[in-house]
Order: sequence, then structure tokens, then C-alpha cells
Amino acid sequence: MRPLVPPAVCLATSVPPALKREVAPAGDLGALWQRRCVASWGGTGWRAISVNPEAEAAALAAAHPGLEIRAVGRSAEAEYGRPFVWIDDLFAALEREAEGELVGLVNSDIELAMSPAERAAVAARARDGALVIYNRTELRHPGQRIGPLYRYGYDLFVMPRAVMRRLDMRGFALGVPWWDYWMALDALLRGVPVVLVQNPSARHLAHAQAWSTRNWERAIGLVVRRIGAARARLEAERARLLREDGADMLTATVMDTLVGAIRFDARAGYMGAQINHGVGTLLGLAIVRLVERHAHRLVAAGQDAPAEGLAA
Repeated sequence: MRPLVPPAVCLATSVPPALKREVAPAGDLGALWQRRCVASWGGTGWRAISVNPEAEAAALAAAHPGLEIRAVGRSAEAEYGRPFVWIDDLFAALEREAEGELVGLVNSDIELAMSPAERAAVAARARDGALVIYNRTELRHPGQRIGPLYRYGYDLFVMPRAVMRRLDMRGFALGVPWWDYWMALDALLRGVPVVLVQNPSARHLAHAQAWSTRNWERAIGLVVRRIGAARARLEAERARLLREDGADMLTATVMDTLVGAIRFDARAGYMGAQINHGVGTLLGLAIVRLVERHAHRLVAAGQDAPAEGLAA
């Protein structure tokens, strides 16, 4: 039975049927960590749903009896080699399922440890029309509570439905590199305020990198093409309004000097791949710095402060 008062936020994710996390000397703690993550989303007082391909639904329901699972008839396996769920399908599930105005995405291996004051502050900023994004805290063992902040990725997003409907996430899938960077950048390029949270309340159990080079290259190709489209749109606006801002200048710089060097081609050879990855890393760093310059930082007490003091 649903509560009489709808949860402040409805989150969507895609929990895998099995999670592996090797922690010395304990061994594989993936199942334990996943249960903690799932329990934490409901513990926030928010609601979470997991969107999964139909083939995963039965095993997932057995592993997590209380988890709300929504099966979809497609996945990104043909494009990315694994049955990742498209961001558009997560958005569609939120459009159908969310009772209130605020929605969000969370990576499936993130534990949320948010105080009531922090949850209220996040919801308040999102209701003002902002996209609230979280850097994660890295833990080496589930017994930890604090650890180093990971600046180079975003693992929790909270926003109004109206903002979700404006974002163009076609071609991006949860679990594939670059989707989080593009969501933050797309919001900025569309004039949506971004609030960056760097509290130690989105926890992640560290693990070896497992992303695919092929998927990284495919996804950054999407980012490059979207930046090109955004640049054309911004140039038209600039011509009309005679203005230029940091986001506008970044798109011009990327397209004219960096992205022009990228050739994602299987025949590019060793040096071509090195150029691709070097330029791609520069692009990622540029996006992170742009987000940090244009964002506000939400502190634990629920007060906002400009993020301009963050280290580059």
C-alpha cells in the first residue's frame, strides 16, 4: 500500500541480477553491498524503481523481494554488448510511475546516507527548477562511512519532471561511460541551473574499472555530435542576443580545436586510438570544470554556496 503522502522524489535505476565487489580480505561482498544500496534508497523516504530487461526480472525479484521492478522489452545490448537500459526507458518509467513532481536517477551501486535536512534541501532546490547532481564518496570497505570524494563523475540526479523532459538522452544507457557528463552539460547548455552536492552521502564501494573501450568511444561520439548541435543552437542565440558565456565558449573550443582531432575508427591504429583517448580525457576534464564553475554547492546544513572555490 502506497503512503497517503507521495514520496518527495521518485528515483529510477537498473539493479543488476548479481553484483561482484571483491574486498580484501573478506572476498566478494557484492551481494551485501547491493542489498545495502537498495535498502538505503527507501530509507531516504524517497521511492526507487528498477528498470530492467525482461530476461533479468525474475532473478532480480528473487534477489531483492521488496524492490519495485519494471521490465522493458528492449536493451542496449546490440549497441553496447551488454543488456544496459536506455536512459530514455528510465525517463519513461519515471513519467508513468512518479506521483510527485520530482524525479531522479541513481546508479545501482550507490548507497544513500542523507539526513532529513539534506533531503529537504535537495528537494527544495529541485523544486526551484534546478538539476541537483552528486559526486560520490569512495569507500574501500562497507564498514567505512567517509572516504575521498570522486569529482570525475555524477551518480545521483534529482530534478523536476519539466527538466527531465527537456534533456536529450537518446543513445545513452545507464552503465555506459559519458551519460552522466552529458546530462549535466546538456542541462547547462539549455539554461537549467545545476546544483552540485559534494557531501559524503552518496557512497560507492570502490572496484576496478570495468568499462569497455569500444563503449567509451561510441558514447563520446554521441557527446561530440550533441556538442556540435548545441554549438549551432548557441551561435544562433548569440547572434540574436549578442552574448557569450562559459558554456558557449567551451562548445566552440571543443569543436574547433579538440574534437576535430577525434576519429573513432576501427582502422585508426595505435596512434589514432591514443589521440582519441587523450582528447577525450581533455573533453571530460573540461566538462567537469565547467560544471563546477557554473554549479552551486549544497552543504549539509541545507545552505547553498557558489562552487567557484573548488580545486581545478
